[in-house]
Amino acid sequence: MTSAVSVSDLTRPETSRAFALRRRFAGSFAHDGTTWMLAGSLIAGMGAYVFQVVGARALGSAAYAAISVLWTVQYLLSSVVFTAVESYVVRSVTIDGGHLDRLRRSSTPLLATLGALTFGLGVAAWLFRDRIFPGNEQLAVVVPALVLTYGSFVTVRGTLAARGRFKAYGGVTAMESMLRLACAGLVLLTVSNPETLAWTLPAGALGATVWGLLVRRRDERLDPLRREMALPVTAGRFLLYTTAANGMAQFLLAGGPLLLVALGAPTTDITLLFITVTAARVPLVIVQGGLLSRLLPPATRMADEDPERLARTGRKLAVIVFVTAGVAALVARGIGPQLLSLLFGANIRPAPLVVTAVAAGVVLATGASLLNQLVIGSGRERALLVPWSAAMACAVVTMTVSPGAALDRVCLAFVVGEVVATFLLARRVIRPVGRT
Repeated sequence: MTSAVSVSDLTRPETSRAFALRRRFAGSFAHDGTTWMLAGSLIAGMGAYVFQVVGARALGSAAYAAISVLWTVQYLLSSVVFTAVESYVVRSVTIDGGHLDRLRRSSTPLLATLGALTFGLGVAAWLFRDRIFPGNEQLAVVVPALVLTYGSFVTVRGTLAARGRFKAYGGVTAMESMLRLACAGLVLLTVSNPETLAWTLPAGALGATVWGLLVRRRDERLDPLRREMALPVTAGRFLLYTTAANGMAQFLLAGGPLLLVALGAPTTDITLLFITVTAARVPLVIVQGGLLSRLLPPATRMADEDPERLARTGRKLAVIVFVTAGVAALVARGIGPQLLSLLFGANIRPAPLVVTAVAAGVVLATGASLLNQLVIGSGRERALLVPWSAAMACAVVTMTVSPGAALDRVCLAFVVGEVVATFLLARRVIRPVGRT
């Protein structure tokens, strides 16, 4: 509900000259390719799930451990670093009306960032290969391949999103997952070893990148934004601000099991929290699969042409997020424990407090990620640092001073942190770009 309302609000045509955007770019939700984008995200998610099931069953838990490590590296790169890279590409190309002039001018810092990340992670993976990949030390070389292929992948996707090619965006997203799955099936039917299966991860991203580059470009381009909205922040600073914010957001969302380990919680509690968060994260997976890049182009143009409208959109979105979080908490408290027990077995039955907190927290995290894009679209990515830093600080204080078991304290800290982040992000969106 949150996603559909916010998209339609951002893309609703206006009669004023300032909002005479090309219908092909900012058309209706149903006909501009957004549905294809969301479908591509769902297909990619299903493909990833099938890959995990087939790979784990074929190799066994011991041999599949190395693939799990690589998958985790790829997830962290995508959710923290490459989300920021894609956002920068989307905003830069949107400002230039679909042209690549601004992106080409910033190619040096972008390539330098990608190169440093490739080199740093590659060296770290090689130095610690015997601990990270015991028995499969040669898989350390797959890590830099993941950086290069997924860095190229999100750059292509970001360009497609900025040009309004949402159908092609969905196709590229789905192709990355399905091509990886097809390669994995071929490997498991022939050699069936982790050393070969590991290379299907970068292979999927590489194939999708090539296909995205070959997609026929539109003959039309959007009008560039006003020159006074030059957004002079460099690529390096943009990536620094947004990557830091993404890192704090991801730790707040997924760091609970690690905190339980540090607090000495029982292993059963760690498993319960991990499964509950994973099961509840479906809306966030859909948003991260394409909706963030769908919202950023119209948000960028709206910040340029009518900042007050962007502020109104932020207010509506914030209200929807908080109301939806409350409803999700009530529903989860009523049926959450029984549903998880039915899906994952009788041993997986978290307490009502756990499912209530996780459901509300995940909805708030989803809304916060959408508000992030509105802040980025207005050219104020530096303003992301205060909300997420405050959220982390409040979560730590809550976990420290709260009574009760470690699991209850971590869940309460998660909700408090997401409430703080969502509220402060909404305040930044509500303040239009032109205000001091």
